[in-house]
Amino acid sequence: MTNLLSQKAVLASVNISGWGARAYDKKVTAETNRRHHANEDAGRYNKLLIAKEAIADINRIASAARAASYRLTQPWYDDGARVLPTALYDEYAKTMRAFKAEYEAAVRTFAVSYPQTVTDAKSRLNGMFNADDYPDANEMTIYDWKKNPNGRFMFDMVVMPCPDIEDFRVSLADEHAQDIKEDLERRMRDALEHAMDEPIHRVLETVGHMVERLTAFKPAKPGSGKRPEGLFQESMVNNIRDLVTLLPAFNLANNKKLDKIIVRMRDDLCSHDASELKTDAKLRDSTKKAAASILADAEALMG
Repeated sequence: MTNLLSQKAVLASVNISGWGARAYDKKVTAETNRRHHANEDAGRYNKLLIAKEAIADINRIASAARAASYRLTQPWYDDGARVLPTALYDEYAKTMRAFKAEYEAAVRTFAVSYPQTVTDAKSRLNGMFNADDYPDANEMTIYDWKKNPNGRFMFDMVVMPCPDIEDFRVSLADEHAQDIKEDLERRMRDALEHAMDEPIHRVLETVGHMVERLTAFKPAKPGSGKRPEGLFQESMVNNIRDLVTLLPAFNLANNKKLDKIIVRMRDDLCSHDASELKTDAKLRDSTKKAAASILADAEALMG
């Protein structure tokens, strides 16, 4: 079982970093603590060096890329790498390359406006402005360890194979090699259990949300002029549809019970749009019951 991951998945991570545009101000911190008769370590004042809008596009793209990476991967350990089913590799690589291009374009746009942004900061911060807080303009670029080691921004996708216990080789004394192999085997077993739990957690979250929203929905009485209570959006159904497309790849252990849940989600929860569910009480009730049944079976899978 422990070599399932090495056969059906790789480890992927997306490393995104950038200039934080913040700086600790010792002088203002001391003045603030003194004004309030507080201890020297009572607080710290961190300045936002530029207007948030100046770097908002870069931050938005970074957040969207991380969310997309999480959508297509499953937990591994706490080192940043995540399990990427090989069935989803093409989609992952294409998605991350698109985000990388968008991120680097946004950085180039920011770099052009950076000198003016610093000039604007002088009037924005007034007495708190300190030119030493601002990196040189040539650092507002993409990091490259060979060509541009001073760049403050980076977008890097890393894909590596999962460890393979059966291919474990190391030049150590037999007893040490065996200890390492047993530890690696335990970690792989734990990782596989996490990988098996993750798709079920996603079912619980997404289907549970549908049950909650359909239960809370109360249509307005005709002619009342009031809005329905507990309105839900099209995203409620679209999130189910999206999950149904991902779950077969995430089912790395070929869990037959999960396979059946996926089929039921596709057949019972994805056939009708949110607009239909809002207007058809009978359809809404049957869908809610189907979702509640699927939710109960998913909870049972978690033990």
